[in-house]
Amino acid sequence: MRFVLIILLASQCFGWLDGWSHRATVTIDDAYVNSTLSNFPALVTADDFGQSHDIWTEAKTDFADVRFTTTSDTELAFEIVEVTVSTTSTCEIWVEVDSLSSSADTEIYCYFGNSGASAYGPTDTYGRNNTWAPVYHAVYHLNETSGSTATDSAGNADGTYQGTMVNDQAGIWGTAQNFTGDTNDDHITLGTDTAFNDGENSYEAWVRPEDQSGGSRSNYRGIIGAKTSTSAQYTTLYWAPSAADDFGMLLPGSIIVTAHATDEAWQYAHFRKASGNSELHIDGSSAATNGSTNMVHAADEFKIGYNDLFTWGDAFFEGQMEEVRIAVDGLSDDWVSAMHDNTATAAFLAIGAAEEAPASGVPNPIIIWH
Repeated sequence: MRFVLIILLASQCFGWLDGWSHRATVTIDDAYVNSTLSNFPALVTADDFGQSHDIWTEAKTDFADVRFTTTSDTELAFEIVEVTVSTTSTCEIWVEVDSLSSSADTEIYCYFGNSGASAYGPTDTYGRNNTWAPVYHAVYHLNETSGSTATDSAGNADGTYQGTMVNDQAGIWGTAQNFTGDTNDDHITLGTDTAFNDGENSYEAWVRPEDQSGGSRSNYRGIIGAKTSTSAQYTTLYWAPSAADDFGMLLPGSIIVTAHATDEAWQYAHFRKASGNSELHIDGSSAATNGSTNMVHAADEFKIGYNDLFTWGDAFFEGQMEEVRIAVDGLSDDWVSAMHDNTATAAFLAIGAAEEAPASGVPNPIIIWH
């Protein structure tokens, strides 16, 4: 009987994004996810990495070589809003995670370390605009430090600063804008995009209101919204300092629902406009509901920081604001809760230590006796 020894050389498959030298595992804690959420934009900051993480030395200083993938190395869209590499490094990055699980932690990879990589453009497949689609129609980080344009990171409707803006200053985790109320009539015009108010929509913002009481103009200060041209039919998320410092929502027919706010503290306010199920959330929790089915859609220009009160006069927001967003459909309670925790709870997301790419090495021998 003759035996033949056959030796095959097989290359290893490492499951690694080709060309990148390092990666870190990003873990999202399922304890903060109450149901499966698709296309969820997760916030990643310098606090998540920590100042000693290898990303600050191995990545390009503008993070042009940073990429995010699933654990099977399918790329994910992301937006780098701000990054500074220094003795105290900072960053604000939003990553669209394809699916967040409520039954197990969700893991993705952050790759970095590729001298030949270039940053994605806003309209690229994994670039800025697709980080927010299809859930959000407009996203305003309000991080501008000059100029008159409030950039829409979803790429649909840039806004225009009015009054004395821009008035940039430190926000809850990045740059925010300061609105001076009636003093300078600071606000942002967004145009009349019909998707802003064409059915069930959600409007949300991180705000830090400052008290400015006195007169009817101090009530119903607009955070974001609009009204019809012919009557007092509103779709507006507002803040009313002379009405016990309330957040509220103005609905068609001048329906007003309020929930208490806190002066000089950052809060996440969300207003879902839906026939028979409109709801106000503060810091991720339901604060007030309204069952009106009168969903007249405001036709006037949408504005941030301004509310046209018809016969009562204008009402301008006073305080700081960032991360103003408009969703094309009403966001669920679970989404709103996760979005609050994502941006306000450190334990929502964790980033592990950097791993180095495995060496290619010598192909593995496979021995077969025949």
